[in-house]
Amino acid sequence: MTRKEQIQSTAVRLFRTRGYNAVSMRDIAQALDMKAASLYNHIGSKQEVLANAILEVALAFSEGMYAIDSDRNANSSSSTQALDAQQNGASQALSDRASAASDSTASVSTEQDPTIEGAAFTQVGLSNSSIQARSKNADAENSLRKAEQLIQLHIQVAEEFPDALVTLNNDWMHLTGDALAQEKSLRQEYERRFIRILETGIQAGAFIEGDPGIMLFGLLTPLRRLPDWMERRSAVDIEALKQQLPTQLINGIRAY
Repeated sequence: MTRKEQIQSTAVRLFRTRGYNAVSMRDIAQALDMKAASLYNHIGSKQEVLANAILEVALAFSEGMYAIDSDRNANSSSSTQALDAQQNGASQALSDRASAASDSTASVSTEQDPTIEGAAFTQVGLSNSSIQARSKNADAENSLRKAEQLIQLHIQVAEEFPDALVTLNNDWMHLTGDALAQEKSLRQEYERRFIRILETGIQAGAFIEGDPGIMLFGLLTPLRRLPDWMERRSAVDIEALKQQLPTQLINGIRAY
């Protein structure tokens, strides 16, 4: 670990335990057995340390969300293509059957045997309904899978960046300038994507009816406490958490 990394780690730990406003550059230097003036050889300011810590966590969430949600368009596109293919096939079958009925005998027309067209149109309707049902089931499964993976992402981030995650939750409002704007943009995009996943799940019948924003609040509230819980628990307890928490939280919003 470089000296700058040591300063960053120590400072963020102090931010977590005392709060950003209660920590001075002198406090950071004292914790490292350094002179306060020497800190400036490695970092520009306390604000720089805060921004580095918070944006590292925000980017981890953003990149994780993108990886989990990246197949959204592909799934939608494949479902649409499958529906179009079924519709085209059914229409072709209708045309083929009408032609065969017309050619079979000159004395019999499709008007004299309306069941031909009726049966074909029924087949089209059934095919469309079947595809739509499968598409809805796929949306439900994808929504459940993505929501569970996002909870696992929160556990992973809490385990990898415990001090920085607490600092993000408690002190993000002390950011300034471009760092604040970037943090807000990343957070809003993350929440927008998560809400869209929940909305799709509600429409597909995977999740209970309700406001997806409130649903998201209910999921994120206990996840904010993960670093404090993990700090007091053994490795065995944390492994159990990884296995059980996603299912328990999803069961709270899952439609049965």
